[in-house]
Amino acid sequence: MNWWMVAGGMMALICAAGHAIVGRSTFYQPIKSDLRSELLAGVFTGMWHIITINFTASAIALSRSAPVVAAMRLLGSSRPSLLVTPRSISSHRCVSAEP
Repeated sequence: MNWWMVAGGMMALICAAGHAIVGRSTFYQPIKSDLRSELLAGVFTGMWHIITINFTASAIALSRSAPVVAAMRLLGSSRPSLLVTPRSISSHRCVSAEP
């Protein structure tokens, strides 16, 4: 199992929880209350939610990809076929449809 992916997923999960729970009272509410324009407050709210969603999506992606890599290694594949490396690109030949 790739422990770096698991560690990355756990770190992203901690960041998402911290951003959503602790960050709301520490940063979000004081900054939003200081903004005078409704437009700026709306933009700030949207950015806050996008950042939280990004942390959560990273945690989900990293935690789901680690078991896939482990399962492919158990099945005998040295590396997942979805990973693109310069070696895998150069080993495939381009076939033209024209005669």
